[in-house]
Amino acid sequence: MPVKKQLVDIINLNADASCLSSKRWLTALSGGKESELFLILNAYVEHDLKVNIGIIGSTLAEIEELNPECIDLINNYPQNFQILIRPFIHSLSILWNDDTFHTNYTLGKRYIENTFKNVLNWYLPPEFALRNSQIFTIRKETEGTFIHPKRIKEDAKEKIPLGLFNLGTLQSEKIKCIQLTENFDSYYLDHIQVFRSQYTFDQEVILGWRDGESPFFLTDSVEREQIFIKNSQKDFDRIFLSEYLKSTNQANLKEYDAYPQNSLLPWLGNFRLYWFLADVKKLEGQFHNLDIEKKVLFLNLLNSDILSSIEKNNVSVLLKDLYSENINPYVIKRCERNLDAEELLFLIKNAPINELDESINKLNARLVKRIKAKNKILKKLLK
Repeated sequence: MPVKKQLVDIINLNADASCLSSKRWLTALSGGKESELFLILNAYVEHDLKVNIGIIGSTLAEIEELNPECIDLINNYPQNFQILIRPFIHSLSILWNDDTFHTNYTLGKRYIENTFKNVLNWYLPPEFALRNSQIFTIRKETEGTFIHPKRIKEDAKEKIPLGLFNLGTLQSEKIKCIQLTENFDSYYLDHIQVFRSQYTFDQEVILGWRDGESPFFLTDSVEREQIFIKNSQKDFDRIFLSEYLKSTNQANLKEYDAYPQNSLLPWLGNFRLYWFLADVKKLEGQFHNLDIEKKVLFLNLLNSDILSSIEKNNVSVLLKDLYSENINPYVIKRCERNLDAEELLFLIKNAPINELDESINKLNARLVKRIKAKNKILKKLLK
């Protein structure tokens, strides 16, 4: 019997993903301990498996408001869940100045550290997009960060060390960095869609990354995640990221000189929302002069999926039936977020402060529910 490889399973959870509608996300949250999200998390407890989860702060705010049982579960089982640092808003940081980035980073870090017990001070950046100046800004506030090989130019991949290495930044400073294992996300998607995968891995330790919201794009979310859990148990023994770091000799790590820059094509390829970005950039310079009520609305506009939901196409996949051998085409649809974003931009520009709550209540009911949950936490953090 072949020796199983070790797996560090790193999960990004972002409820604003461009394929996840508000209706679908709120459905996944509803039901307390019977909700889809709780049942998926609890599956790791039932199988006594380890996962590292990076929950975007705004997503965590909605979970706290609408399904706090999930937070209790994570905190009650620190032997199964290790939490990574995320920003409050899932932003494309390279679009925003260092001050905006640091505000978003600090709000998320503080919220996560105040909410969870088993937190590892490693920063999982949205979209694996960072300026080197932003890394320099947080170099003394975090132990390390991540690069994903699918976000790197092909000719740069072979130059960047696999696994843990020292990353250079401004002023000859360095920070720990991990290049994640290529195609683990595809391995995961294969298993929840068709229950098998052709992907194999050469490394002894798989530093895997995947999107935790992916099951909610499909039918039978809980059952599909359970199939992945069962199948991956055959291939891997799971460890926490902290265990990998502790077992790695860090005395003579390889080095790379700078964080590789991500392409903007998935977010600005056809410039459909360039005007929106330009308007938000103008407001960015006025952020510190805004009333707190408008600051929290502005932060919501940093969401990278506002842009990608307009630029990216629907996704066609094959989906296997749970109860037969049938495999059928299935379309995962984008959920365009430009109207919601324009609503918030309009309120920042035009709504008097004393009428802001009334104006927010005129938005669609699902958006109001989500915005209020996020803003409730943001106001506390900004005070």
